[in-house]
Amino acid sequence: GIRDYKVTGVQTCALPISDVFTFLLDATSNDIKVVLPHATLNGNKMYVFKRVDNSENQVLIQGSAIGNTIDGENSVLIHSQYESKTLVSYSESDPTGWFIV
Repeated sequence: GIRDYKVTGVQTCALPISDVFTFLLDATSNDIKVVLPHATLNGNKMYVFKRVDNSENQVLIQGSAIGNTIDGENSVLIHSQYESKTLVSYSESDPTGWFIV
């Protein structure tokens, strides 16, 4: 099922493994680094990330391992308030990683 979380005041957040998650990311206090579970081991997942603050702190979403990329990159940034990224992993047999949709 769908689960919603608000992430605040943490520096690194390892994601739980579930089918669909929505994360509201508040980097007012400090930078936030979100580490995705490995896409190859967790197929058919969808995570939605939305930044809710307008601070200068960084919000980074990162793959969990070498080769576990996001649209071919090791990580992506969410730069501005209310910007969002939706990431999906398809099947467990697809070794290409996460995709931004």
